[in-house]
Amino acid sequence: MDDIAIYFEKVDLPLDMCILRPVNVVKGKYIAKDKFFLTEYGDYLSSIDDSYEVFNSSYFGHQTTLEKLKKSFGDKEYVELLNDYFYSCAEYYYLGYYDDKSSKLITRYVPLSYIENYDLMSKKKKEIGMHSDENHNNKSKIIVKKNTINNKSKVTVKKLTENNNLNKNKVNISLGELRSEVSKKIIGQLDAVNDVTREIYVNQTSQNPRNRSHILIAGPTGTGKTEIVSTVCDIINLPFFIADATAYTKEGYVGKSPYSMIDSLVEAAGGDVAKAQNGILVIDEVDKKLTTSDDKVSGIDVIYSLNKMMERGIIETDKYLFDTSNLTIIFMGAFQDLFESKLKERNRKMGFANSETISQKLNVNLTREDLAKSGMPREFIGRIGDLTHTNPYTVEDLKNIIQKSSISPLLIQKQYFKDAFNIDMICTDEYITEIANIAHKLGTNARSLKPIIKESLKYAIDYVSDRKDVKKLILTKETAHDNKKYTINKKS
Repeated sequence: MDDIAIYFEKVDLPLDMCILRPVNVVKGKYIAKDKFFLTEYGDYLSSIDDSYEVFNSSYFGHQTTLEKLKKSFGDKEYVELLNDYFYSCAEYYYLGYYDDKSSKLITRYVPLSYIENYDLMSKKKKEIGMHSDENHNNKSKIIVKKNTINNKSKVTVKKLTENNNLNKNKVNISLGELRSEVSKKIIGQLDAVNDVTREIYVNQTSQNPRNRSHILIAGPTGTGKTEIVSTVCDIINLPFFIADATAYTKEGYVGKSPYSMIDSLVEAAGGDVAKAQNGILVIDEVDKKLTTSDDKVSGIDVIYSLNKMMERGIIETDKYLFDTSNLTIIFMGAFQDLFESKLKERNRKMGFANSETISQKLNVNLTREDLAKSGMPREFIGRIGDLTHTNPYTVEDLKNIIQKSSISPLLIQKQYFKDAFNIDMICTDEYITEIANIAHKLGTNARSLKPIIKESLKYAIDYVSDRKDVKKLILTKETAHDNKKYTINKKS
């Protein structure tokens, strides 16, 4: 009997409802065929994830193995592993109601707040399709005693508040300093930088997981969405993984499961599950899942599969048990149709001739209502704490990036020529302006700056690499269009 699970006890509540609360760790054997758990004491427990007869008083959930526990919590003593496992699940409850037609108990995973307060619980009851008792007058606050340990347990108990704060990342930088460092790289996206740094900073410094927010960054390609996040993670030493949403399918179908993103995040954290649980999961191209096709398995249903990952709770991947309480998920997407629609709308109101003109003059602000109209489920939008956006770059923005960003491809090339050949690279204002113009016409914002600049330097590198007498390389407007047209100053 090598399997392990959490023992849940049913507690009846008003409104013909009940909760299932975790009270113990049980050892035994999971019988997959019948979806039962045979405990070491010979008791059969029903699964909390399925509907079973209402007369049961105990259930099991979060079934796992000792091997998975070691991967999740480290190679510790057996009792300590079980203790960590129990307290990683101890705050998570299930709300249940009795279905008279099927004589089954229907359970839904809910935040603790729903079972602490009558009004919230009643609201949740209506949300999941139940008929509320109009004559019920009990409006008292219902608080359920937590963490009653079964007498059969020999698990050592820790204070839950101590467990909640375990492995929190220490941020040795102020929010202002963090923004300042990020702004050295990211030019022209002040609102997005401020929003993302604030939310990640709060998530990493708050001791209450309920204060955590997930983020959605909308904006055209090449406007710094990924760079903002990766820079923040580098500065405060957070593990992060960037997943392409288009590569995943609904849980249980052929293709990559959304839960495998978690496995990749743990790998990015060097296999340290505790560190990954405080990390950042970036899900890019999320707008591509808002499909109108019939293929929901690889489309909108993937969005629904992400909902549980966004809640506070334990999920089980192919490799790990993972507590999402402190995980920050950042969604990204171009949302091109939405941007174009907003631009056209402002064109009509402002009298501009076309969307290209307006994009150079006004920022585009996307709202939650815009996302809902695009087909994104409202229950998904409701789980996003902060919605921000990046804007298309103007020619002037691109010039500033070329000259001021600490990761400017031009500054990197300048340093290369100095280090490799001891040559000073001089760029005229006309060269910089022309590079910015070319990039702007391509419509890929800052993404095209690197290949354009490298293309303009190809022949210069070939020339200087075999010579020792070159002192300066001068780039002009002509160089931006013809990489053979550059000026050389030789050493005297």
